[in-house]
Amino acid sequence: EGHTDWVNSVAFSSDGTRLASGADDNTVRLWNTTTGEEVLRLEGHTDWVTSVALSSDGTRLASASRDNTVRLWNTTTGGEMLRIDDHQFIVGAVSFSPNETVLASGSLDIRLWDASNGDELERFESGHVNSLAFSPDGTHLASTSYDMKVTLWRLSTSVAIASDNALPDAIKLYQNYPNPFNPATTISFALPEPAYVRLQVFDVLGRPVNTLVDRFETAGRHEVLFRASGLASGFYFYRLNLGSTSVSRPMQLIK
Repeated sequence: EGHTDWVNSVAFSSDGTRLASGADDNTVRLWNTTTGEEVLRLEGHTDWVTSVALSSDGTRLASASRDNTVRLWNTTTGGEMLRIDDHQFIVGAVSFSPNETVLASGSLDIRLWDASNGDELERFESGHVNSLAFSPDGTHLASTSYDMKVTLWRLSTSVAIASDNALPDAIKLYQNYPNPFNPATTISFALPEPAYVRLQVFDVLGRPVNTLVDRFETAGRHEVLFRASGLASGFYFYRLNLGSTSVSRPMQLIK
């Protein structure tokens, strides 16, 4: 106990004596697993902490957040060692490489960083990432995303070498993420074949408030970022139209 809102991620040090946790109360906390005592509280993120990762010796802690940043902390002093703010959207995952010289972060793309100075080393185009894991030898990186893909990346070539890219057998409209959201959310859909599509957002009275897509799209999965600036808090729904076919889902904006 200790967090005042939902806990989204936990990570052990390699010796099992320390446990890190990140939560919707915007804090990262470090715990003594023997006593349950809170050893350290890290406050600096301005939105929910989505993911945490500990170095093997427990002296460095990486955290990702809905504030679009990745931060690296010194768990001995509690100081912020490094801040990466190049992502333009929610960072959903963070992970150390096995030798802990590289830090991976996932948002609407995946980026690899030099863990000592924050220099960007490599970038992969992906869907909105929610999980990352390095292979034991550090040569590959696995990712999962909200478009229902699991992808394996070869780190030396920036090429996806294994991915579930099979075309859907029917039109699919996925639940937006995050939901509830503020101020932006990602809407994904999939097409079994090329088609002219229209994706619109409506208020609860059925009045259109935004047209996100109104064009011919190729078969496969697609993602659209919806920014709700200027809209009031409340429930909305988004609708995908393809000729006589229509699919809708609700979503909630909280400000």
